[in-house]
Amino acid sequence: MPMDGRGEAVRGVVAMSGGFGFSAGSMIPLNMRGTPWRDQVPRQQAFEQAHPEVRITYLSTVWQALIPRPAGEDIITRRELSDLLDELEERFAPP
Repeated sequence: MPMDGRGEAVRGVVAMSGGFGFSAGSMIPLNMRGTPWRDQVPRQQAFEQAHPEVRITYLSTVWQALIPRPAGEDIITRRELSDLLDELEERFAPP
């Protein structure tokens, strides 16, 4: 069974690659448990439920959102999950 950064067994892991494990139902790296962005996870989940067309992923050192558009997609990249969510909420805010 995969282990988290504290040496504890992690259940529900669906992928392991290059030392990164991702929990079931999430693309949040398990080796980053306890970092400040963990407080943003409920906010991320709420946004993803409201906007299932937007894909939010963690890419080693940055968070990225892919927003489908008729002629391709918009890509937003931020170092902090909170900054990415701020940008997304601003773009998707009602007029």
